[in-house]
Amino acid sequence: SRIIRQLASPLSWVLAVSTALCFYETARDSGVLSSEYPSLLMSSPQPQVLTSFAVSLLLVFRTNQSYDRWWEARKVWGGILNRVRDITT
Repeated sequence: SRIIRQLASPLSWVLAVSTALCFYETARDSGVLSSEYPSLLMSSPQPQVLTSFAVSLLLVFRTNQSYDRWWEARKVWGGILNRVRDITT
């Protein structure tokens, strides 16, 4: 579909960067890379904790909005079906 084709490029980029970071940290932890290389891990999960609440609210609002659109479309479709039934009888 069109959405999958549009998302393929950004998702591939995120996958490549995250894979490279995982390999880097694994090589650093196993001793393949010297300890002179900096660790890229976050020292504290605080930024993720702070943003997770905002992301969850955004997700809830988007879900409610999409459900409202679906419900409105269902009502319109039901009205169309009733009108067609009235016309045919």
